[in-house]
Amino acid sequence: MDTPLFQDLILICGLSVASIWLFTRLRLPPLVGFLLAGILVGPHGFGWVRSGHEVELLAEIGVILLLFTIGLEFSLERLMRIKRAVLLGGSVQLVVTAVVVTLLSAWGGLKLNQAVFFGLAIALSSTAIVLKVLQEKSWLETPHGQSILGMLIFQDIAVVPILLSVQILGGSEPLTAGGLGLLLLKMAAVLVVIFYGINYVIPKLFRSVAQTQNREIFLLFVIVLCFSVAWLTSKAGLSLALGGFLSGLVISRSEYSLQALSSIQPFRDVFTSFFFVSIGMLFNVGAVVANPLLIVGLGLAVYALKSVLAAAGALTLRLPLRSAVFTGLALGQVGEFSFIALQAGAETGLVGARLYDTTLAFAVVSMALTPFVIAVAPRLGRLVDRIWPQSFEEDSSDVSMRDHLLVIGFGVSGRNMAQAARFADIPYLILELNPVTVSEQQALGVPIHFGDATQAGVLEHFGIKGAAVMVVAVNDPQATRHIVQLAKTLNPSLHLIVRTRFVEELPALRAVGADEIVSEQYEASIEMFARILARYSVSVEDIEQAVGMIRAQDYGLLRGRRQSSGNITHVRLEREEGDVCSLPVVSKSPVSQMTLAQTHLWTTYQVTVVAIQREGRVLNNPRGDEVLSAGDEVYVIGRPQDVVNAYLTLFVAPGESDERFDPDRFTGPACLKAYLSKMPPDSKDPGT
Repeated sequence: MDTPLFQDLILICGLSVASIWLFTRLRLPPLVGFLLAGILVGPHGFGWVRSGHEVELLAEIGVILLLFTIGLEFSLERLMRIKRAVLLGGSVQLVVTAVVVTLLSAWGGLKLNQAVFFGLAIALSSTAIVLKVLQEKSWLETPHGQSILGMLIFQDIAVVPILLSVQILGGSEPLTAGGLGLLLLKMAAVLVVIFYGINYVIPKLFRSVAQTQNREIFLLFVIVLCFSVAWLTSKAGLSLALGGFLSGLVISRSEYSLQALSSIQPFRDVFTSFFFVSIGMLFNVGAVVANPLLIVGLGLAVYALKSVLAAAGALTLRLPLRSAVFTGLALGQVGEFSFIALQAGAETGLVGARLYDTTLAFAVVSMALTPFVIAVAPRLGRLVDRIWPQSFEEDSSDVSMRDHLLVIGFGVSGRNMAQAARFADIPYLILELNPVTVSEQQALGVPIHFGDATQAGVLEHFGIKGAAVMVVAVNDPQATRHIVQLAKTLNPSLHLIVRTRFVEELPALRAVGADEIVSEQYEASIEMFARILARYSVSVEDIEQAVGMIRAQDYGLLRGRRQSSGNITHVRLEREEGDVCSLPVVSKSPVSQMTLAQTHLWTTYQVTVVAIQREGRVLNNPRGDEVLSAGDEVYVIGRPQDVVNAYLTLFVAPGESDERFDPDRFTGPACLKAYLSKMPPDSKDPGT
């Protein structure tokens, strides 16, 4: 039986694995590896893939799932918070780009109707590529990440009128007022159905599905919901990708959103890879070989032009210049919906064959540039900021206070800092980049001001030299480092407390002068550590002592580093049941001179080693190659019977008298004595 699609999938997946492996070894973005795989197997490469249409369908599923997961991690409340970026920033970016490209195309020789359509198509950016790169780098929560997301949402909505313009500009069937009215009516009906489902239908259905406690049913229900909403939006004339985003929003408000996200992510990654491969398949190698300088030059020129115009749109949102530059560079490529629009234009005669091939070629070039450009965008933004520093308009705020608290960022952390300062009657000021948030909070009497803390003039105006403490709580890692370095330069005695999300940021933040760093990853780990101890009935005082020990050791236990500390016996890990205790290693113990891996404590006995005390030092979270020696105290966690079995087999010297296991004369660990008294005589054998 001939199965070309199956053969094509094997070929695509195999080449993708090889390409990604190569690009990962070369420290290049994996996304470019997918594009390369598509170029090789596509009709303009070796032509190995015969099921091109089926691959495009799989690619469409990938885009739907990508936008679906983004919607899951989003919420309607957050969408309303970035409505200014969607409506103002998105409209300015799209309209200005379309107008400029239209004028340049008409000047280059295209007819007016062709130039208008070409301008509209080129104005679109790649939602799939940009959001994937921002997600991988955890930049979606930054101010520029939010502005980029808002503009991309506006572009996805604008796809509908752009596709409708094909009928008008191409001179095919005219679009009547009745047809337009029917389209708008269908769009409104779909939106009503979706938002009704958010509040009434979906929560009940999810509850019923979750009560079955069947993972397969839950996963299938999530997939059905995602594709159903996408199908509804497509029937209303909107894009499937926008439907995927809306379906994610539907679920994001439920308590099942995290489970839905974890269930769908593997499918998203697989199908999204088909999308990038399908983009590479469109690349016409012949067109590039015939005019390499033209194609590459057009790709670079379009990217540069769109970046400048998108940055101008970001400036209307009152973003700092560096954030506007980042936004522009992220939106410089030609988008996937541009291909759909160009294909529709080719069918109506708006776009000729040569223009179509040339446009697709430089569009793929612009897409391939995107990961590299976004990677260097923060540095380019700071460079532009230094060359053209923004002027700061001083306000009438009282900034003559001394020893005050300066809070940078008014997210969750910033709000908590402000609340703590009010409670303790500490004078404080807040700097925030979101003008809407600033206006709302100023109306409530909060001492908050609009300003970019990466600018020396802003910090000086708000009293950085007289401040005692500054808290930096922004979601942009690059901006955080720059703010810390600048603040220390302006006020070396300033005490800087910095919040960061990731462990990897700690060395860089220490290097630029942060006095205290609060890592969300570390704090979450410590909280889990404390809850584990609480579960094992450790007292509150001892938990606090253990947590303090971890912090004093720079979180060594949770980072997997072996750290020395004082005696661990002051942190009591024994429970009444005796399932957590220390086991001594004697000279004739079977475990003496064994590595932890060789003892098979976990694989055979389900006993976990949490620490080793040796000569007054403690090795936390020891590795498997750690060698046990006589005199060691091995701290373990496990069920009572498992700990006893491990002790009798591995820690007791061979030939010990059975009297040693008489509870009245037992000289082993005290935490096992109570349990031994309950053991039947025939089980008190070192071989058990």
